[in-house]
Amino acid sequence: MKGFSIGIIVFVASLALFLLISFFAGSSRISVADEVVVYFQEQVIQKGVSRVGQPIEGFNALLLKNAFPGLRDGDFDRVVTREGVYRLEGGVLHYKRSVKTPITSAEEMITKEGYAQLLHNLLIRYEITPPSMIAVDRLLLFIDEPDIYKTLLFGYLHNDYAIQYGGDWYPVVNGKGVVLTRNRFLISPDPNDLTGFSPYILVTSENNVPEYSPFAKTLESAMTIGGNTFVRLETEMENGEEIVRYIYADGIRAIVLAHYPYDLDSSATATFEKVVQTFLPAK
Repeated sequence: MKGFSIGIIVFVASLALFLLISFFAGSSRISVADEVVVYFQEQVIQKGVSRVGQPIEGFNALLLKNAFPGLRDGDFDRVVTREGVYRLEGGVLHYKRSVKTPITSAEEMITKEGYAQLLHNLLIRYEITPPSMIAVDRLLLFIDEPDIYKTLLFGYLHNDYAIQYGGDWYPVVNGKGVVLTRNRFLISPDPNDLTGFSPYILVTSENNVPEYSPFAKTLESAMTIGGNTFVRLETEMENGEEIVRYIYADGIRAIVLAHYPYDLDSSATATFEKVVQTFLPAK
């Protein structure tokens, strides 16, 4: 009887531990809205088709890795397909069938549930929150251009836009924008007087500012970078140095990416040009 009681206690304790572990494992899962998953799936398929063509059986892990050089085997762990699931075991990706029906040529076609898991895995790997459509756009940039992520490891997410920047730059949110400088101890600089903190990168977002509207309509001075249309303005300061602004205006808001001092021979200016490449406006 005593041995039976001890057995019950051990069983109950084990069950409680299992439930506790399961609870914490489940709580770490990122909740993603259905429309964000749909947007991710649509964008991945659309871009995938443009790179590798339209597969008759749909996209599987191999085809997506061919289309997006930044994808890894680990990104497909627990990704569900039409007739099975991908699992990462010992660092190697395996496909396991989960249905008993006859095998079809589309058995590894990733389903909507699978794309939701793929998105979840990528959000965790790149540490992007919250999960939104602009977050999806950033992820697509990283898996499409992995070299950008290697050099610009850190991101700043605003309601109106997202950018990436390097680890030797430090962001300070100030007023309507964010200031990036190399001074890690900078607390609250005056956005109207930043010359003392140069080199700096300043990104501001405002409602449709009248003085920027004509720039957005001047096609002769417009340029496309990373799929976005900017107007580039160069202004010479009193000290002879230049400040460069890239202006993105869509009729609703004006987002300005500015850099001072602009010097083609400086690493700061090289970083600024990369930041402009990573710019993603919210849709």
